[in-house]
Order: sequence, then C-alpha cells, then structure tokens
Amino acid sequence: MSITRTRILLVDDDERDYILTQRLLDKLENAEHQLDWSPNFESGLEALESGKYDACLVDYQLGPRTGLDLMREATAQGVGTPMILITAHGDASTDARAQGLGAAGYLEKGKVDPQALDRAVRYAVSREGLVSDLIDQNTELLRLHRLTELLLKPGPPRPLLKLAAEEIAKATAFPVVAIETYDPRRRTLRDIATFGLPDEVSPPQDRPVEATLSGRVVLEQRPRMEVDLASDPTAQGQDARWAWARTWISIPIVGDGQIRGALTLAHPETIPIDSTQVTRSTTMAVHLGRLIGRLDEAQEDGRESGSLDSQDLTEDLNAILTWYGEEAGRRGLLVEHEPVAASEHGLAGDRTRLGHVLPLYLSAALRHASHGVLRIQTFPQSADEHVLVSFDIPRPPNGTDLNESDEAQVSASLETCRRMATQLGGTMTTWDSREGGIRVGLGMRL
Repeated sequence: MSITRTRILLVDDDERDYILTQRLLDKLENAEHQLDWSPNFESGLEALESGKYDACLVDYQLGPRTGLDLMREATAQGVGTPMILITAHGDASTDARAQGLGAAGYLEKGKVDPQALDRAVRYAVSREGLVSDLIDQNTELLRLHRLTELLLKPGPPRPLLKLAAEEIAKATAFPVVAIETYDPRRRTLRDIATFGLPDEVSPPQDRPVEATLSGRVVLEQRPRMEVDLASDPTAQGQDARWAWARTWISIPIVGDGQIRGALTLAHPETIPIDSTQVTRSTTMAVHLGRLIGRLDEAQEDGRESGSLDSQDLTEDLNAILTWYGEEAGRRGLLVEHEPVAASEHGLAGDRTRLGHVLPLYLSAALRHASHGVLRIQTFPQSADEHVLVSFDIPRPPNGTDLNESDEAQVSASLETCRRMATQLGGTMTTWDSREGGIRVGLGMRL
C-alpha cells in the first residue's frame, strides 16, 4: 500500500498541543506526515510564506491575536496553503467566520482522534489541489473573457485590436497574429493590428485581395491551413511576407453577415494543427467580426465606439451570450436566456462591469457544470440583482454516498465560485436542483 507523505505546519502557542498532535499522527499506519511547529503568530506567518507546507493547523487563540487573523493575513500575502482551524470549544459563529476566510476545515480540541486528523488533512490537501487545477484549467476561458472585455471596451479601433491580437497569441500559442480588414468596394486588405510581426514586414498599406494568401480566405469565406508553408514556392509567390512561416492558419472574419477581413496565425516551426485550435481560432474570428463591425459603425457615424447605446446593454449582453452559448453547446449544456422584463430602457447599467463580470460567471459555469441547463436571467433596475447566472454542479444520485474524492470535488467547485463572486462584488446562492445536483446562482448588479 502506498504511503501518503505530507508536510504539516502547526501554529499553536502551547507546546503541549504540538506534542499531542505529533502523537496522534504517529499512530497512523498508512500515512506519513512531517509536522513542524511555530509557537506564535509571527513565526507561523513567516513559515506559511515559505510555501513549503501542504497543510496548516492553526489554533484559534494565538496570544493577543487569533487564528482567524493569521488566516486573513496569510491570504492577503498570497499564501495558498490550505488551513484548518483548531478551537478549544465548538462555536458555530467561529466556524462560519473561518469558512468565510476560506478555511479548509474546523476541528475541536479534545474531540480529535488520529483518523479524524488524518482525514481533515487529506481532505484539505485534496480540495486545495482541485481548486488549483480548476484555476489552471480555466486559462482558455479567461482568455475568452479578456477578449470579451476588449469587445465591449470603448476607444479607438487600432489599440483595441492590437490588444486583441496579443491576447489571441497567448491563447493559441502562435507567436505571430495578424488581423486584416477587408474593403469590399476597393477589394483590398489592410493589417489593422498585428502581434509579433515586424512593421517593415507588414506596413499599414492596402493590398489587392487577390494577391495575398489571406485574400483567398476572404473571397472563399473558408479557413485555410498550411503546414511547412516556407517550402511551398506557390504560396511564397502569392504572399512573400509569410515566407518564413512553417505553420499558418487563416480564418475569415465575419460580422453581422458581412465579411470583415481575416485572422491569420503563423508559427516559424512545423507544429500539428488539431480541431481544437481551428475551433478556438474560428470563435475568436467571429467576435473580432463583431468588434470590427461596431467600430466601423462608430467611424461611419463619427462617434466613439463607447458611445453606442451606452445606456442600453442588451446588445452587449446578447454578444456575450452568443459567444459563450456556442461554447456551452459544444460542452453539452442547454442555454436558456430569460430576457429582461419589458421596460423603457431595456437592460441598463455599467457596460464595463457587465463585460468584466458576466464572462467570468459564464466561464465558471462552463468549467463546473458537466450537464443540465445554463440559465441567464436579467431583471430591471428596480430588482436586487440585474443578472443571474445559474447552473448545476453534479453530485452522485440520492442513496449514493459521497466518497472523499467526490466530496472534495464538489467542495472545491463551490469554494471557487464563492471566492470569485465575493471578489467581483457579486452574490452566490445554492439550492438543490430537480436533477439531484447543487444549483448555483451567481448574481450581479450593474
């Protein structure tokens, strides 16, 4: 049988508790723990900041300060070690405050045996690992969120699209990105934003659409992929500026039913291209089309993009839901949108807040819900919440016991959502769903 080894820090001002805790751990046969002791608040915080511990046991009473103070200070310093609070007397209010600070567990002195202590430590370590995994695996959705922010952000077109090109490069691992706009009257393409492409290679000038590789993509409105492009003399003859590229993808940018341009990604090495990369790039191109379309309209009207319908956020909401709805469908979720009740101004409020918070809520739903209905409800200004995103976190059916892994997974998902809602100034509620899972509601005001 494999032996689990963890490094545990005990922060307690009573050495007798350290000796007792060590004795409890020594009685475990199938687990190996290394216990270190910090006798006061200051040394405990310093040890936690070292980042070398898998879990921390914190006594509630630490001289003039408390274990809750230590948890609060450690979190503020960026410490990610899961912490378990230990108290001399059971207290529901203390337990609740500890949970509010993100405590991974709560133990009462005198009522802890070796197995209970071992289980609390293993659970805390397992839950924190799941939380870290959820954060790491959410990178793609966070990139999508960042692009959504750019979609809604007011400002002149070139800086916005330059930022979008950089975000696309990060999200796809292609070091070079070019966003070209198409002028159908003059039948020309122009680089409006690039990332990783020297200016001398891509000067801001019009190029006949028939004379470029991406021009064929625009005319045919079909993606094109080339592997080992540098060795293709025909391709090089068509567009010499990509002569260095070995892997090349170009996707048509379409917005409001019109061809807007092309999104091109290039890599100096030959790398495999899979369906996920193509799908991701296509999704980005769709929303670049919306951004370019809005900017075109603003330029034609002689207005800044941020002034378009600045009081009515319905268009912005629909753009976000369309983007995330496509991704939700690919993941097997049914999306239901209950629109705002009829009102004179529709959905009104802070456009920047909508573009910042709603994508993060939807990202959380896509990450934690494996099936069921993703529901988005919008309410008038008089309501307590203006937007509510709700989804199911699955759990085993009734009559099936939760094992430690299932319990840790559910707890980690709920904790991640709770932290996010709190940090964003929103709300989180939970209730039992009809499908037997836990229904999570994330609310926000605009």
